Amino acid sequence: MSFLNSKLFSSLAVIAMIYVSQVDSQSQFKTVVTYLGTDFILPDGCPLPACLEDDRVCNRKKSEMEQRYNNCIRGEDGLHLGCITDVLPTKVTITIPVYANFCSAYCYEKDLTMVNKLEHCPHAGNKHEVDPNLFSLF
Repeated sequence: MSFLNSKLFSSLAVIAMIYVSQVDSQSQFKTVVTYLGTDFILPDGCPLPACLEDDRVCNRKKSEMEQRYNNCIRGEDGLHLGCITDVLPTKVTITIPVYANFCSAYCYEKDLTMVNKLEHCPHAGNKHEVDPNLFSLF
């Protein structure tokens, strides 16, 4: 691996770890994905908020979130990893996965700003089955 490629790989891994650490997620909704030879622990699925039975606002938001996710998962978006593309200081662009499923962004993001920046990853990733007991380590 050349020096430039190793620097790019290191930058890619650091950016992915920073972004994934910023995503507000629960461990049972994470998936290990191998993307272009690198393993990522990515948010997946749609963790719905816990609402009290009489909290109409929360229950409405929960219902809307679930409906948006279910509609998305049945379409083309449900077949892809969710990626973002960023420009490094060297002007090189990199694309990294941030969601194990494109549709998960609707459940994790507080507003649609990030969802609007999300794109289908240009390459397929491999999702791995992981013992749920191990996720307490992540």
